[in-house]
Amino acid sequence: MIGIGNASPKNVITDRSVAGGGKSNVWIVLCLCMVAAFYFVWLNRVLYQVQSPFFDSLSYFEKLHRVMSLTRSEGMLAGFSETLNGSNTVFLPFLISIPLAYFIEPCRE
Repeated sequence: MIGIGNASPKNVITDRSVAGGGKSNVWIVLCLCMVAAFYFVWLNRVLYQVQSPFFDSLSYFEKLHRVMSLTRSEGMLAGFSETLNGSNTVFLPFLISIPLAYFIEPCRE
């Protein structure tokens, strides 16, 4: 039981009334997320049956190579600075590539 303020019987509420019934809400949200994920995969397949692939990824590979090369040659701060420069709409792949640059050599294959 969770007490609020004074712990008299009038002011005590149970955690069941607060949580709305327990774990069932989590399962409902999880199932809805899974259904949405499968729907989005299906939409992606339908789109690329009639559209050309996303060719802008070449600029992402180029920037990834630049970030990793700068990190290896000038350090992590230079790689992070290069990640922030430019007009890219994504940030996380370049941020992940900074520490990986010391273990994986950048290539354009």
